[in-house]
Amino acid sequence: MKKLVLAAITLLYLSGCATSSHFNRAAMEGISTEPGQPKEYARADSVKEIDALKPQAELPLRLYVPQPANDNPWSQEEIEEIESWKPFLKQNGLVSELFVAPESSRRNCYQYDNCQLEEQRMEAARFQADAWLAFDINSSEEEYANSLSILNITLVGMWVVPAHHTSSDVRLEGSLVDVRNGYLYAFARAFGKASQTRPFMYSERYETRRLARLNALKNFGERLRQETSGSAASTL
Repeated sequence: MKKLVLAAITLLYLSGCATSSHFNRAAMEGISTEPGQPKEYARADSVKEIDALKPQAELPLRLYVPQPANDNPWSQEEIEEIESWKPFLKQNGLVSELFVAPESSRRNCYQYDNCQLEEQRMEAARFQADAWLAFDINSSEEEYANSLSILNITLVGMWVVPAHHTSSDVRLEGSLVDVRNGYLYAFARAFGKASQTRPFMYSERYETRRLARLNALKNFGERLRQETSGSAASTL
């Protein structure tokens, strides 16, 4: 039994160059070994309590995707990307519902307060979700002017000459967590990059970062599609 519980924690590495283990569907299906068993609601604060946690959710999941705790809210394009995962996750029997949190659900919980996960857990419970996908997003940006920037002293140079370069690298990590007791089902990582060379008046590093984050989210979704489709096929 202990081996089954340990197997339920599956690591999914979502990067273009990294290898990854398959999504362990069999282990998640093995969670509901005793139909009708009462669900446990708990909060684990010690290593011993965490080690004693058991998965509570049953497939298919009602999956909640909160707004990022440490970054800007999801854009319309990002919400559309996340919602595009629902058909294949539903087809593979992993989720019954997938919904993205409205921006109004975000609380004033700052990163240094170490309260994001608990706040997201409460949000997911309000939406009657079985599990939530907690994202952590980190990025690095670079800006520099090339030799053509000398033309910025002219109006034509400022508006027409592509003299300013911006680039952004985004690392996006997601954890699939049980709403009832915080049990970790899976962990995933994806990366996204974007770069632009534009005239001074159109150079915008925030736009470059937005594109990089969207690319990371798409990479996350694509690998998720591959992993879950492969695990579904292996059970047939």
